[in-house]
Amino acid sequence: MDKKTCSGRKSNISLLFLFFLTACVNVSPVYALLNSDDSLLNRKWTGDYDKLTERRLLRVLMPYSKTNFFLDGATERGLAFEAVKGFEKFINSRQKTKTLKINLVIIPTERSVLLSRLKDGLGDIAIGNLTITDDRLKIVDFSDPFLTDVREIAVTGKNGPDIKNSFDLAGKEIYVRKSSSYYESLIKLNEVLSSTGKSPVKIVAADEHLEDEDLLEMLDTGVLPMLIVDNHKARFWAKILKNIRLHPDVAVHTGGKIGWAVRKSSPNFKAVINEFVKKNKKGTLHGNILFNRYLKDVKYMTNPAATEDRQRFKRMVEYFKTYGKKYNFNWGMHLTPATT
Repeated sequence: MDKKTCSGRKSNISLLFLFFLTACVNVSPVYALLNSDDSLLNRKWTGDYDKLTERRLLRVLMPYSKTNFFLDGATERGLAFEAVKGFEKFINSRQKTKTLKINLVIIPTERSVLLSRLKDGLGDIAIGNLTITDDRLKIVDFSDPFLTDVREIAVTGKNGPDIKNSFDLAGKEIYVRKSSSYYESLIKLNEVLSSTGKSPVKIVAADEHLEDEDLLEMLDTGVLPMLIVDNHKARFWAKILKNIRLHPDVAVHTGGKIGWAVRKSSPNFKAVINEFVKKNKKGTLHGNILFNRYLKDVKYMTNPAATEDRQRFKRMVEYFKTYGKKYNFNWGMHLTPATT
């Protein structure tokens, strides 16, 4: 396994090692302890809700993220993590399980293979701030949305160009993961730009191991020129990263909906998830508590350890800049894989 340091955070390495160990010996870092001789986590399985409850194992495919799933010391936290923890309680209550509970296991999964692995039966739900798009609906189905009216907006450094609308993105270099909904939106924008005689956006594929938060940190240090990010995440991280500038009026997609992905062959399971969504989406008491905790309160991201990590990353950027000029290489492109 390649070493992943993201923004220089040593605890991230430990987390990924823990997850690697989990995948190898079938131990959940969250709830379930499975027999290491069993291959339940790696075996393809595609049953619907009735079979899932008989199996008593719910596999959740989820990328590591400083918003959705992370370690705060030795404690798992995150918006998506707490939501699925609540879902586990919900289905056990619904099924009236006692000693033989349905166990939830989080399987850390790179974004580029989230949906394909779900479709192939290597997970039962895929979660990760996933926008429901036409292309994704060709592969999997989605629950009712937990969050609506999402805008995918441009984010630059504080000294970035003045842009007023999406047409001002013509000819600009923008970094996004190819697996993201942002990429789909930029492809559609380029079709519009080309039809009006304007230069297309220069779309640069970011490393799939990098989350939006990682890319925003790189933007904050001047490594990247411009990103597209969901407005709710961009607003939150702008409270922490003081060198980024949001352009809320420059949206490449509006009216987005975010939900959990399930296989198309699981209509009953989807219906059960929708029961949970109804009482836990944004706008409900439980939903608002979680969204406020992880998208308004910055305490988990402004602790001394996190602040020290960002300062360490900024110092590393300066080294790359210095030696990039000295030896005539693109320091930004060399830094990117080093921080994943």
